[in-house]
Formats: sequence, C-alpha cells, structure tokens
Amino acid sequence: GALLTALLAAAAGDARAETADQRQQLEALRSRISALQAHVETKSGEQGELSRLLEESELRIGEAAWNLRRLGVRLERQRARLDQLRTEQQAQSRALAIQRMTLARQVRAAYAMGRQERLKILLNQQDPATVSRVMVYYDYLGRARAQKMQLIRENIRRLEETESTIVEEQRELAQLH
Repeated sequence: GALLTALLAAAAGDARAETADQRQQLEALRSRISALQAHVETKSGEQGELSRLLEESELRIGEAAWNLRRLGVRLERQRARLDQLRTEQQAQSRALAIQRMTLARQVRAAYAMGRQERLKILLNQQDPATVSRVMVYYDYLGRARAQKMQLIRENIRRLEETESTIVEEQRELAQLH
C-alpha cells in the first residue's frame, strides 16, 4: 500500500507540476492575445487616420481639378479676347493707313493747286459767284482735311488703347498659365 501511496503522491505532484505549467502557458497565451489585440487596435487606429487623410487628399484633388477646369475656361476666354483684340488692331491699322493715304492725296492736291490760288482768285476779282463757289470749295477742302486729321488722331488713340489692352491681356494670360 505504501508503494501505491507513493505512486499516487508522485502522480499528484506531476499533475500539479503539469497544471502549473499549463497555467503558465495559459497566462502566456492570454498575455500574447492581449498584446495582439492592442496591436490590432493600434493598427485599426492608424488605418482610420490613414483613411481620413486619404479622404482629405481626395477632396483636395477634387477641388484642384475643379479649379483647373475653371482656370482652363478662363484661359480660353482670355485667348479668344486676345485674338479679337488682335483682329481689331489689324483692322484699325488698315483703316489708319487708308486714312493717311487719303490725307496725303488731299495735301498733294492742295499743293498742286497752289497755295496762293485763293489769293489770286480774290485779286483777279473774277465773277463774284465763281469766287464765292471757289471759296466755299476751299473751305470745304480745308474742313475735310481737318476732319481727316482729327479722325486719324482718334484712330491712332484707339490703336494705342487696343495695343495696351493686348499687352494687358497677354500679361493676364501669362499669369493664368
């Protein structure tokens, strides 16, 4: 019987030792599970933060794309305006050249008629109706030349305005780029 008691005692001691080992393993597993859960929670928090940052980035990209489209439309309008101004400038330059040629012809014609023709008519005392008609004609030509010169000055002013507007539009276009 003593042998049986000794064997049972030894078996009980071994069982207690195994139970203590199992408790240690169980505790180690619980610690490992807790550590893994903490790790998973940390990763979930990081993932949430990354998702929020990604969402913010996508919103910014959307805003930037919208701004880019809006600037593209504005850029096209500026280019169209610049083209229109250049067309106006060319038309104004052509009109100015024609007006200058017309004025030059009038001045040459007046010179060819002689600067003192008017005085000669008066001194010759031709028919008063002819003198009156010629004087009206000379006055008409003088007013026409003066009007033509005023028109040329006005067209030069408009051409200069158009050219400065073109420069401004080009500056705005470069800024938009």
